[in-house]
Amino acid sequence: MCSCNVDSVDKNERIFFNINLCMPDTDICYWFELSISNKGNIEIKDTTSDEDENM
Repeated sequence: MCSCNVDSVDKNERIFFNINLCMPDTDICYWFELSISNKGNIEIKDTTSDEDENM
């Protein structure tokens, strides 16, 4: 994992994280948005664009 930070907290008490995963010694990286609700529900959304994958 290259980075992980808190992006925001919404009115529904969900916490949003931005996560960056990179393969060591390459330029291959993927970006995700992770959200966790106050009830424990977890959602992961791939936010990697096609341009990012071709770096």
